[in-house]
Amino acid sequence: MKKQKIIFSILLLLITVTVILLISLVSKKAPFKEKSISGSGWLVYENTEAGFRVNYPPNWKLGQVDESREDYKRISLNGKEGEILFDWGKGFGGYCEKWEEIDIKNDKITVCNGTDQEGRKTISIAAKDLGTMMVGGAAFVNKPILENEKVVYKILSTLEFYKNPGQTSVLESKSRSSAYIYIPDVLSSTHVEVKTLPSGEVISRPPLEKVKVYLYAPNEMVTKVENIYCGAPVIGASLYRGHYQLILDASTLTMEDSGFQPHIKPRDSKIDIGEYEFVGGTYHDGQIITDQLDPNDYRNFIIIYSYGSCNSETIRVYGYDLLKDSLVLYKFRDRNGKVEDSACISTTADFPVKPLIKSKDGNLVTRCYSQITGKNEVSEWKFILGKGEFQEIKYNQESF
Repeated sequence: MKKQKIIFSILLLLITVTVILLISLVSKKAPFKEKSISGSGWLVYENTEAGFRVNYPPNWKLGQVDESREDYKRISLNGKEGEILFDWGKGFGGYCEKWEEIDIKNDKITVCNGTDQEGRKTISIAAKDLGTMMVGGAAFVNKPILENEKVVYKILSTLEFYKNPGQTSVLESKSRSSAYIYIPDVLSSTHVEVKTLPSGEVISRPPLEKVKVYLYAPNEMVTKVENIYCGAPVIGASLYRGHYQLILDASTLTMEDSGFQPHIKPRDSKIDIGEYEFVGGTYHDGQIITDQLDPNDYRNFIIIYSYGSCNSETIRVYGYDLLKDSLVLYKFRDRNGKVEDSACISTTADFPVKPLIKSKDGNLVTRCYSQITGKNEVSEWKFILGKGEFQEIKYNQESF
């Protein structure tokens, strides 16, 4: 009897060891399956203040909002695979020798890879400008790196930026001015018929998308003209000063031509245009003008006037570059090869500048008084798409 108990105990021990070994073998494969992260069962963190959301596994923990910093706030996500920090506000950024882009849910983010003192992989996330706020952060991958970074990158791939109503309303209410620019949907398989020639040939073009651009200064100051101001109609005109930006709000994208869906979806874009002073009732009143300055039949050039002298204005021309997917400044190259950021236009009564003057070929024509020659210098500028600049193709002088 005693012998049977010993044998039974040995068998029970063997069975227990076998079960433990089996569980151990299964458990070595199970973690990858659990964090193979199909997306089901994941939680969502949404930040309506900044305008972003991200998914994360249920075994990760969401931290408390850190408001200890003056210029921005921070939230953290933590798991055994690593940690991800998201910052929103202003006043943060950093240097990296080699930035690279990675895909997220509805856009791309720019990141910089490195290693910290603990041997963890670091992923610095460049600040994303959402118009009225910036969002950035960093991620840290624990060892083993190759296994754990799959989870971290999967979390980052779910990141989604969006414009909340509050952000768009700020641009609508606080911008100096706004206007739509037009983008030809060259990816559309169907074109819009423009006209039919007597020969029966049909002239068509791609359907047009349009998206709104704002002239905005976060620190804009509005006062009144107190002294005689060159170009102002009367004392008391509104005077606007600030550091201005052109902001393309991708959430305003719509079709100009009905019955089509957009295939080209521009990203939010911003370009810093510097310190400006605008005066109500003058040509340089801060109102954006959109016009077509090459022979195409849609308006995709943004013109901003600024004060030049008592009888002239300076214009800068911006646009949306389809290949760069961003707003750009188009420069002017004169007949001698000199490149300038702007062109000069006279504001005399016999040369109205709104709308802009164009040649019979549809090119921009500028006329500006030269104090050196005492004459008006008249130039015709042709836009060169491949170089993204205006080139002076004709020049002559006229008596003032």
